[in-house]
Amino acid sequence: MDRFAECFSPLVDPRKTQAQHDLTEMLFIALLATLCGATTCCDIALFGRSKEALLRTIL
Repeated sequence: MDRFAECFSPLVDPRKTQAQHDLTEMLFIALLATLCGATTCCDIALFGRSKEALLRTIL
């Protein structure tokens, strides 16, 4: 996860202070979901919810 975060550290979070979730973690979940076949934002959200326990051990 450290190497992933390092790759995306230059990104500026456009959500500013109202963000509820870390941008790097959201990008990581989106990447994993896409690799598992997600094609829409709804798919990514479903993936995140269904794998929440596992993702909490990684993130």
